[in-house]
Amino acid sequence: MPHIEQTKARGRVGGHFFLSNNETDPPNNRGVHTVAKIIKAVMSSAAEAELGRIFINAKTAVPIRNTLEELGHKQPPTPVQTDNSTANGVVNNEVQPKAAKAMDMRFYWLKDREAQQQFKIYWRAGKLNRGN
Repeated sequence: MPHIEQTKARGRVGGHFFLSNNETDPPNNRGVHTVAKIIKAVMSSAAEAELGRIFINAKTAVPIRNTLEELGHKQPPTPVQTDNSTANGVVNNEVQPKAAKAMDMRFYWLKDREAQQQFKIYWRAGKLNRGN
């Protein structure tokens, strides 16, 4: 049964934060923080739900990035991996969403942070995606 049809269904957010070198496919060298939350709002599409997940994880990463910078560890763009190609396309200006008003705050915030080179949001196929 699709999650939208379930009683009181909510989206779930998971994130695993670890430190690594500035590599294309960084090895997981022990977690420093994990996110496990329930999205209270009901999203109208899988892409919108994924943008919400990326947003929650990216907002969580900002103070971690700032702390590392203050400790003298210059931070390259933090890689954020997604398994939703549409959400990735929206953030990277490859897709223009039809219902952008519902996603406004989240996707503009993510676009701005990526433009500032705080984050590098990218898509990886399910088999290679650690989140799957």
